[in-house]
Amino acid sequence: MSYYVRPATLKDVEKMRRLISFYAAKGLMLPRDRGFLHKALANYSVAVGGGNFIGGGKLAGTCGFRLWQPDWIEVVSLAVKPEFQRQGIATALIQSVINKGVALGFKYFFTLTLVPELFEKSGFKKINFKKIAFKVRSDCQLCPKNDAGPGKGSCNEIPLELTVKP
Repeated sequence: MSYYVRPATLKDVEKMRRLISFYAAKGLMLPRDRGFLHKALANYSVAVGGGNFIGGGKLAGTCGFRLWQPDWIEVVSLAVKPEFQRQGIATALIQSVINKGVALGFKYFFTLTLVPELFEKSGFKKINFKKIAFKVRSDCQLCPKNDAGPGKGSCNEIPLELTVKP
């Protein structure tokens, strides 16, 4: 089945929220509400697959990014519908974030994931939580999985980074 990746639009927000919520309900990612997705819409891409691509097709996946000071981008909310998995869509979505980040002048990327091998295909390497202490201080304290500290207790996220050379 064929697909393409494009910037997310307002019409995609509810579909993105439902897809992310599907995986969040399984404890595989953090939920994102409509308000969050609406505010961050310019930072998200979607993959569309199947059907007629001229205004048609189904939302197959989504991925976004979050900017961090001074020069990091976090890859967030990577989700692909089960029926579209194993077709390269997740890798294409990750690459879309990398491409946009590089176009904005960023060269340092990171993510927290339960599927490190997916990001390793794109060149990401495992790191220690200490390297992204700014993320830990800001977000990990609020995470429902953080009952014993990042990477401990219920936290099963694995941090990875990618440095893109100019």
